[in-house]
Amino acid sequence: MIKDDTISPLLLSEPYFSEVLGAALLIDGVPVPFIDQVATQNPLALFHALRIFREPAAPIHDAIIAAINQWLAEPATHGQENGGLRWAALAALSETESSKAIGIVRQFQDRAWTAWQALFRNGDVTGGLNLCLDVEPGTGAVWRDRQIEHAKSRFGSNLRKAIGELLRRPDLGRPARVGALRLAGFLADPQLAEPIEASWANDAQKDDNLADYLWAAGRCCGNESERFLTPVCDAWAALSDERSKHLGSPREQLAAHNVRWAFIKDIPISAIGFFIKRAAKDDLRWPITYMLHGIDHPDAVEFVVREIAERERPIEGKGLILHFGMTASDEWRRRQEDRGKPMSRESRERLLSLWQNGLNDKFVRQKAFSFWTVTRGTEDLEILRAVKPDDLLADSALWGRLVRKDHTAIPALLDKLNGEERAQWWHLGEQIWSDELAKAFDEELTRRGTVTPKEWGATYPSDYTLAEIIVGLPVEEAEKLLLKHWDHLQYYNYYVQAALYAATPRLLKFVQEVVKNTEEQHKVFEHISMHYGVRTHGRVGVTRREQVEALVPYLDMLAEHDIFTFWQVCNDRGWYDLRKKYFDARINKKYGHVYIDEEGVLAALDRRIEHPYWIDRDIEHFQKAGMSLADGTKGRAYGPRPSRLKPCAARAAALTD
Repeated sequence: MIKDDTISPLLLSEPYFSEVLGAALLIDGVPVPFIDQVATQNPLALFHALRIFREPAAPIHDAIIAAINQWLAEPATHGQENGGLRWAALAALSETESSKAIGIVRQFQDRAWTAWQALFRNGDVTGGLNLCLDVEPGTGAVWRDRQIEHAKSRFGSNLRKAIGELLRRPDLGRPARVGALRLAGFLADPQLAEPIEASWANDAQKDDNLADYLWAAGRCCGNESERFLTPVCDAWAALSDERSKHLGSPREQLAAHNVRWAFIKDIPISAIGFFIKRAAKDDLRWPITYMLHGIDHPDAVEFVVREIAERERPIEGKGLILHFGMTASDEWRRRQEDRGKPMSRESRERLLSLWQNGLNDKFVRQKAFSFWTVTRGTEDLEILRAVKPDDLLADSALWGRLVRKDHTAIPALLDKLNGEERAQWWHLGEQIWSDELAKAFDEELTRRGTVTPKEWGATYPSDYTLAEIIVGLPVEEAEKLLLKHWDHLQYYNYYVQAALYAATPRLLKFVQEVVKNTEEQHKVFEHISMHYGVRTHGRVGVTRREQVEALVPYLDMLAEHDIFTFWQVCNDRGWYDLRKKYFDARINKKYGHVYIDEEGVLAALDRRIEHPYWIDRDIEHFQKAGMSLADGTKGRAYGPRPSRLKPCAARAAALTD
């Protein structure tokens, strides 16, 4: 079409096709004068063309570069109305390798991360410094990490040399120094250890930059960790250990967040041994323990386990709880379940050797097992089945088998369900449900009926777990159990809410009677969204309209946050009619992204005019609330004034363009 001069102005000016147009300009036979037309109607295409050809080798390449420079020389280009266009152009430059790129980027007045990417990608170290200055090492940023890896592979020793020279400069300003230290940590090159040491000696603000020195020296210390890390850790230990009201002390906080997350992501392998040795002194024992927890290195994992065991020994039998000891292993579980990154085989094997070794005391064995078992491997069941019944860890091993759905462990579970601690063992019932457990569950409910008073609020030790199991059962099975035991289950709100969740006609009639005859009706519905399993890990949540419709007669009795939760459920499930009819009028507009009328939509779009870069998020929220651009144009979305809705669609469309 370009060659035949038949391309339409609408197609030529569409930013969506800028990449295709940029590629088309490089096809043999495209007339050079056509570049002027592109520069006027779709300048973004020029940047994509440069990304493809990189270095000029033809007249049309020279014309494209000249057109880019001319566009950037125009004052209007840098106006607010072209902010989105400049952002997209810089994004294209951030993926461009060309000797022309640095000069072009420097003509932009924007200081966006894409500009720093483009500079760094083409060998300008200031781009890398600013990338690292804008985003701390502990912050997850895949785009930053990719650019750094690209620069390492492309510029290698030249990049290391440039950073080393910067760090040796006595007159280096703080922003450049911080950026250089952070970048040095990412490079993890032992040849940067001496420049880091020189920077430390020259830095009058070293105490303000302590976390960055810890990161850089920890990653670059090589075989001389004691030399390069001792001064940094001594300065760390000199920080105040006086705790504030809501936060820990400056000494505790230094490496508790950013540095810790950075080391988790990029392990300071050469420094682990030094940190463990340095923790022998009380001044940094706890801060280093906290910093190292979560680092996937066998020595770090063993150190944390032993430190927790050391803290738990003296408080045994005193009614005290070490919160860190209870929660530290959860990070490994979340890492596998939420991010698909289990603990390494090497670290798990170290833990396995600790908990299998009968010469270790019970504190070390128990803690090592708790860390080992939260991560799951293919050989776990064979290992767990080998634990003898008289072993200190026999119950823990049984628990580990059950959460891994080992049906050969059900007989042992049934024995536990007949014991005094059966309440805690019922937690595993839903995960490994079977006919034998169904029978035991029925018997447990019968037992409850014989010991629990038939009065409102009377509880049984395992009520929460039993009700949760009922909620997770098929509707027919849940209804059967609830009806059979309703004579005593009706007096506790967990089971009443389970009946609402099942939402069968018979159960709803029973619920109606309970609510009618209960004085404090709002207590029947306390925490109902949580008991429904909405947005709860491992729970199904609401799956049927009937489960929400069952709540309609009782909406006045629900807490404000539960109303909002079910409003969101309706959006998530696409039940917009249900939401608009029953929940919109009740929703509190203090909650974010609540677009229930045209005023809210218009206000959100007006606010976005100042910062249009995340308009896609707003439109996503509009759509979750049941709005579409077509609805706005046709005046069908939210109210009786379609003329007011057309601006919603118009503004959204304009901002998107």
